[in-house]
Amino acid sequence: MEQERNRLTLDGVHFKTINECDNISLIVDFEVEEIKEAVWDYDGDKCLRLDGYNFTFVKTNWHILHEDFTKVVQEFH
Repeated sequence: MEQERNRLTLDGVHFKTINECDNISLIVDFEVEEIKEAVWDYDGDKCLRLDGYNFTFVKTNWHILHEDFTKVVQEFH
């Protein structure tokens, strides 16, 4: 016989909503300049992943990487 578990429910919980304009702004693709600005605002010594490539590497090689980097960010979004 399975033990009955008390599960939390969201009954009666009311979440805030946003208007349609704000909703649309959340799903619009990032512009290349927005992505570049975010990269430049980030500390250069921080690594994106465990592979060791940090933002200094990305900034230094932006002229080579920007198209692929932008595609990755937009695909993730």
